[in-house]
Amino acid sequence: MRRTDEAEVAVVCKETDDGRWYFSARSKGHIDLSRVCAALDGGGHREMAGFVWGGPVDEALDRLRALLPSDH
Repeated sequence: MRRTDEAEVAVVCKETDDGRWYFSARSKGHIDLSRVCAALDGGGHREMAGFVWGGPVDEALDRLRALLPSDH
């Protein structure tokens, strides 16, 4: 994915060799992803952050969506 004009946040999920999921998130700057990913035991910067998840990918996406502000 190179560009998403409509989205404020884009997330790429990649399964690791040990079955965990790595989430890499990018923001246009209106949402502080460092805080969102820190709440999921990850880290990063305001516009680029990520986290690793050991459970089902759908569960991680649900938790991530719940942490994102709904007004963007």
